[in-house]
Amino acid sequence: MEGFEERSRGSLFFAISLLLCLPTNFRFSESVGFGELGLLLCILLFFFRYFSLKHRRRGMRAAASMPMALLCYLIFVLLPVTFFNSLYENGALFRDYLAFLFCGLVILSCALYGLDVRKSMRIFCSLLLVYLVATYFFGGDAFWYSVRFTGGAKNPNQLALYIVCAVFAAVISYDSKAARYFFGFTLGLIGLATVSDAYYLFLGVIFSCYAAVALFPYRFFFLTFPIVLLLLMSAIFLFFPDSSEYISEVWETADEGGSRVSLYLHGLMAWLNDFYTFILGNGAGAFSGAYMPYEGAEAHNTPIDMLSIGGCVAFVLFYSYFFYIVWSYYKLGRKMEVSILIGIFVFSFFHFVLRHPVFWVAIYLAGLNLTVYLKRSRDLCVE
Repeated sequence: MEGFEERSRGSLFFAISLLLCLPTNFRFSESVGFGELGLLLCILLFFFRYFSLKHRRRGMRAAASMPMALLCYLIFVLLPVTFFNSLYENGALFRDYLAFLFCGLVILSCALYGLDVRKSMRIFCSLLLVYLVATYFFGGDAFWYSVRFTGGAKNPNQLALYIVCAVFAAVISYDSKAARYFFGFTLGLIGLATVSDAYYLFLGVIFSCYAAVALFPYRFFFLTFPIVLLLLMSAIFLFFPDSSEYISEVWETADEGGSRVSLYLHGLMAWLNDFYTFILGNGAGAFSGAYMPYEGAEAHNTPIDMLSIGGCVAFVLFYSYFFYIVWSYYKLGRKMEVSILIGIFVFSFFHFVLRHPVFWVAIYLAGLNLTVYLKRSRDLCVE
C-alpha cells in the first residue's frame, strides 16, 4: 500500500513537472524553469528509489530497453561527435546536448522506477486542459503572440506540440471511450487557437490516415493505398481547379518569404558537408541558417535537423523504431493510434521536437503500450 501511494505521488509530481515545462516565458533562464527543475528532481528520486531496491523487477528492465538504447547513443556517439565539432566552432553546443541527455534520463528514470506513465499522462491531460482554459480566458499578454494563443510558451508551435502529444496520450491512456473523446476533442479544439499551420496539417493527416487505415487491411495497404491516393488527388485537382492556387498561397504564407525553404536546404547542406557529417552528423546544436549553413539556426524540421545533428546513424535508429511502432499498431488494428502517430510525424516537419521531454514521453508511452497490446495478442493466439 505504501509503495502504491508513493508511485501515485510520483505520477502526480511528474505530471505537474511536465506541464510546467510548457510556459517558457516564465523560465528563470533560457533553458531552465520550474518544470525542468521538477523533472530533474523526478530523475534523482526515481534513480535513487530504483538503486535502493533489493529486488528489482524484471519488467522494469524490459521497459528500459528503448531509453537505455537512447542513452547509449547519446553517451557513446553523440557526445564525442559534439565534443569534436565544438573544437571547430561550427555551431555544436553542449547546452543542446544536455537538453537531449535530459530527455533521455527522464524516460529512463521512469522506466527503471516503474512509474505508471499511463496514469501520469491521464493526470497531465487533465491538468493541461484546466491550465489552458484558465490562461485562455484569464491570462495576460504573456500567453499570446499577437492573435496566436501560446499558453505561456515563446512559440505557439510549442503549445501545439504539447496538445498533439496530449491528444495521443489521452487516446492511449484512458480506457473509457468517453474520456478519450472528451480530451481529444477539447484539447484538439484549443489547439486551433495556436493558429499553427503545422497543427492544422496534423488534424488533416489524422482524419485522412484514419480513413485510409480503416479502408485498407495491412496486407494490401502498400498495393492499394498509393493507387487510391493518386486517384483522390487527381479528382481533387480535376473538380476543384482552384485548389492548387489555394495550396500555393498557404505555402507562401507559411514559408515567410522563402526563409523556410532556405532553412531546409541549408540544414541539408550542413548534413552533407562531408562524409563524416553524412554518417555521424555535426553533433548537438543548430547548423542551418537563412543565407548559408552553420549560421546557428535550426531548420525547424525534425528530420532535417536530426540529420544535421546525428547523421544517418541517428536518423535510421530513431525512425526505424518509430515506424516499427506505427506498423505494429497498424497490424493490431489500432487505427487512431496509427493516425495520430503519423500526424505527429508530419507535424515534426515544421517544428523541431527532439528537445521537448513531452515528445519523448509520448514516444516512450507508445512503445510501452505496444508491448502490452502484443502480449495480449499473443495470449489470445495461444488460447
